[in-house]
Amino acid sequence: ELSISRKDIKSSKMLGKSLMLSGGQLGMQAQDVADVIAYLKAGAPVAGSSKPAPKKTPKPVKKPTPKIDLNDRKAGLSYENAPKIEWGDTTGKKRILFIAGSTTHRHGVHEYKAGSLLLAKALNESGLPVVARVHWFNWPQDESCFEGVDTCIVYADAGGDFGEKYAFLDKKYKAGMALMFMHYGVHPTKEVGEKYYKVWTGGYYVDAFSVNPSWIAEMVLKDGHPVARGLSGSVKAFDEFYWNLNFDKQCKDCYPLARATPTRKNMVTYGSAKFWNKDAADKLGTAQSLLWCRDPKGSPRGAGFVGGHFHRNWAIDDYRKLILNTIAWVTRVEVPKDGVPSRKVSKEMLNENLNRPNYPVDVDLPHSGLLIQPAGKMPELGPDGRAIQRRRKPRRK
Repeated sequence: ELSISRKDIKSSKMLGKSLMLSGGQLGMQAQDVADVIAYLKAGAPVAGSSKPAPKKTPKPVKKPTPKIDLNDRKAGLSYENAPKIEWGDTTGKKRILFIAGSTTHRHGVHEYKAGSLLLAKALNESGLPVVARVHWFNWPQDESCFEGVDTCIVYADAGGDFGEKYAFLDKKYKAGMALMFMHYGVHPTKEVGEKYYKVWTGGYYVDAFSVNPSWIAEMVLKDGHPVARGLSGSVKAFDEFYWNLNFDKQCKDCYPLARATPTRKNMVTYGSAKFWNKDAADKLGTAQSLLWCRDPKGSPRGAGFVGGHFHRNWAIDDYRKLILNTIAWVTRVEVPKDGVPSRKVSKEMLNENLNRPNYPVDVDLPHSGLLIQPAGKMPELGPDGRAIQRRRKPRRK
């Protein structure tokens, strides 16, 4: 290294140009120089290293959470129809099709899409010889999804409100397709109920005397039946369990799979006042069928289940197992001795595929406090034997 003292320097002056070679001297045009500069700014490899210079990661832009009016039952609903169902190769397996309806019920209830997808996933992971698919919402425009279906499960408002398509289901039933209806799915019009439901499952919800309270039911299972496998003999839950249904009393191959007894002590709310009636009030203290079936020889099986109102209940292991067992049995698949297995449902799983995906409040897992709620007040009956309708106060704006 050579050092020169400042006192030895006689004079100094500024040069007119840099000692570094210019782009022109290097044979580069102006655009070539601009390209080099752009390349270096983009993160060129560091000298002596094969690794590129670290790039700056842009900060993610947070999308604003849509504001939802929690008093508006329709707010936040997302009803995009399901993609076309592809069955693939199902050789040696039974096909199970869920029809999930739409609804305007509040968040966390009547979550037909989310509940159907949860149950279908459990069936597909169970190891049973079944393939389950879900169509949402309401009746499928492409009816090819029914091809080769062994069991169709309707989980929807007002029995699906399928109109002339009930005749389509009846044609499929007569060709060998089993049918099962869940929650509001058991509540068609009286005309549809009498013409089809009594033939398919043996019963249905009728406006004249059926009721929809929310209560704490201890469902006692039919002893020795395949749907009871892997269960202790009863399943306890708080749900909107309909009862006092219209069953075909002449049906010799219809019978209950799970029964529970409503009392004034376990009634938490009495449901819609337009349904509560003297006939139901007089049946407090008598066992009611909450899960039932029709099992005719030489014809498809059918079943109905009045639960499934609160989405959180699918996280109750025994509750979920009871319905998975029933679906397998209706499909004529052997129910394992320990029942149909399924993964424990987490809160994250419970909040997937909800009707309101951006709702600010999660659906919580069920807890023991739901089973010790105080009894509600029974509605007063009028001279006509129906609950007296109370006028609602207008909502403040």
